[in-house]
Amino acid sequence: MGALARWKLDLRAVRTLLYRAPTPRERGLRYAATVMAGGFYGSGNDPSQWTPPDWAGGAFYRATWAGARATNADLAILTSYSARVEPTDIQPHPEWADQYLALTATLSNEWRST
Repeated sequence: MGALARWKLDLRAVRTLLYRAPTPRERGLRYAATVMAGGFYGSGNDPSQWTPPDWAGGAFYRATWAGARATNADLAILTSYSARVEPTDIQPHPEWADQYLALTATLSNEWRST
């Protein structure tokens, strides 16, 4: 085999590695996305240094579900139903009634349909 033919084979191998790396699904793996209505964010073990994001009437929750759809997740893990201390809960609450339960139904149905 001549040098040009060897070079073409090497180029094909490089292209395969660069442009056609196996996806997680092709390797037999699955991807799980985490969806949440809110939570505390910060560093360290001192909760007084943590700050909650603005839930923005469900916009943060919608964005996490959009991420699950955009990444074509195989599984969506909801954090969480009742962890009020964190706060990541979506259970009915005087502050938002059942808004987050209704959003969960809508957004999870949209995710399943993709």
